[in-house]
Amino acid sequence: MSQPGRQLVSPHPPGAPAVSRGRRAARVLWALLPLLTLGFAAGPVFWYAAARLRSWVPTACGFGYLAATVTGFTLESTSYNVTTPLSVAGAWIWLPVVPVVSCAHAFVIRRRVFDRPPLYATADFAAGQSARRDQARKLLARNPELARKLAIGRPDLSLDRFDDGGLLDVNHVPAEFFVTALGFDGETADRITGTRESLGRFDSARELAIQADLPYDLIDNVKDRLLFL
Repeated sequence: MSQPGRQLVSPHPPGAPAVSRGRRAARVLWALLPLLTLGFAAGPVFWYAAARLRSWVPTACGFGYLAATVTGFTLESTSYNVTTPLSVAGAWIWLPVVPVVSCAHAFVIRRRVFDRPPLYATADFAAGQSARRDQARKLLARNPELARKLAIGRPDLSLDRFDDGGLLDVNHVPAEFFVTALGFDGETADRITGTRESLGRFDSARELAIQADLPYDLIDNVKDRLLFL
């Protein structure tokens, strides 16, 4: 006897774009660039992430990593082979600290950077995302327990999860996902999570707008992405 909806368990539903081995390797190389270039590529790597995620946070990180790299390199290279506290500090900043930290950071955000559709995403892709959201909502209504196991609406719980079309559980996701997934600024994200902590939970998009004192148009534009579990 067939079981309706069984195919939904797959993390890659029909129509989802497959990622080739070559692309996976390119994404790993992208994350390794800060380490391979001793920190000098950290700026461009995170500026690319900022463009993909439409967020100012990676932009700031890119400038910070690049500034630290240049500062460390300058301090280390101006010692003229004489070991001084500044040259030692510069060598540590330039060689192990910035490359390792920025590389690790790039690996942490790598999935979000490349799984998010670029700015030139087609109407077909948008339609596909909408269909996957509808599919995920039906699964949630039909089998809430399975939906929880598949982390629907919870991009913070699993990287290789069911493709729910970008749904977000407003009552549980961390503030950063309102920035990276919805394009809200940091102040708005903090206001949502702060109100959530004091209120306990939101029940609807309208309540979210009212209780967090946000323009309803802002929430209305993304309400098809929101879950209130």
